[in-house]
Amino acid sequence: MKNCLKTIIALSVVIALAIVAFPQVDASAQNNIGGGACDAFDASYIDADDGVSGILVLAFSDMTMEDSFTISVDGVTSAPVSKTALQGDELRILSEAVRLSKGEHDIRVFDGALYDHSATVTVGLIPVAVTLDRTSMVLNPGDETTLTVTVLPSGSYFEGMTWSSDDVSVATVDQNGRVRAVSDGTATLTVDIGAGLYASCTVTVTTPVTGVSLDRTSVTLDVDDVTALQAVVTPSGATNPAVSWTSSDPTVATVDQNGTVTALKAGTSTVTVSTVDGGHSATCVVTVLVPVPGTVPVTGVVLDRDSCTLTEGDGIRLTATVSPSDATHKTISWSSSDPSVVKVDQSGNITALKAGTATVSVITIDGGFSDQCAVTVEPLSESSGDDTTIYIIAAIAVIAIVAVGAFLFLKRR
Repeated sequence: MKNCLKTIIALSVVIALAIVAFPQVDASAQNNIGGGACDAFDASYIDADDGVSGILVLAFSDMTMEDSFTISVDGVTSAPVSKTALQGDELRILSEAVRLSKGEHDIRVFDGALYDHSATVTVGLIPVAVTLDRTSMVLNPGDETTLTVTVLPSGSYFEGMTWSSDDVSVATVDQNGRVRAVSDGTATLTVDIGAGLYASCTVTVTTPVTGVSLDRTSVTLDVDDVTALQAVVTPSGATNPAVSWTSSDPTVATVDQNGTVTALKAGTSTVTVSTVDGGHSATCVVTVLVPVPGTVPVTGVVLDRDSCTLTEGDGIRLTATVSPSDATHKTISWSSSDPSVVKVDQSGNITALKAGTATVSVITIDGGFSDQCAVTVEPLSESSGDDTTIYIIAAIAVIAIVAVGAFLFLKRR
């Protein structure tokens, strides 16, 4: 009896040690292709030539098993497989006989004695490359577009993709590949699907030129006179505001690339300014005259002020003095660099329209001499409306007091 009891105790100890030494793993453990290893083995997928199935690869870490074992795929058991030699800390078995189609498969590895482990493996083609439909593009601020990703081979399995921009002040991209241009500059957008596979697109954001204008559409010069034309490119923040100048008849009047016009002989020539970006243009007709004996040419013009500050709605008149005082042709022309901020009529009356800055210019038709006044427009004070209300309330109060006083006075009588 005692011997039987000893035998039972000994067997119990052996069984307990076996359970501790060779624990079983939950069969619901998930293992995606290319993911981390399970507690007992890692099942991964190798591409096949046909692109629809692959070879099962098992990697065992610190596991003890018999010399041969059996693999069961979705309940179908293969012939016994021999164990290969150790490779570092892992024992890797390449089973050419077990091929997996795309999808989920229940894998079980057991040797009938010491080892029995199960896991669910998701099979998909291993991606080898990722591309975008564009590697570069040019956008304007506010533009939006969507980049399209292609992962090769088609149907590859990957856990997800991550989008990023190296300069979100220039361009942003959401996790659906939707791109939005923010401001001028260059940014690189990248999509990453993991495993060192990514693709990039360079986005250049520019503000295009929409137009150009000249400070004069016509000018009359005497032979040998020189004047400078001023070109205004819009918008003011255009990325490339460069312009070029040409004269339709350089024998009558020439123009350099700074807009300086030189009168050479009597006649008419059209000076044209063109934007490099967009090819927008503006023209000025230059009439060159031979000085008539006794004609007194203009030598300059000066404004009565070189700067002023106004409040929205205010207006003043600028006075231009043409020299010499006995000049034969004293005709002048007025212009504003930003008519939406300050407008000016041909008598020199300026009106402040909205907060901002603008330059009002006067130019002589004879000789093209000019002078400028820098105008700053300040917004209406927020308290101005409150002051008016106060005045109205005070007036009503005074009227009320007078009325009450008159009523009391009459009542006493």
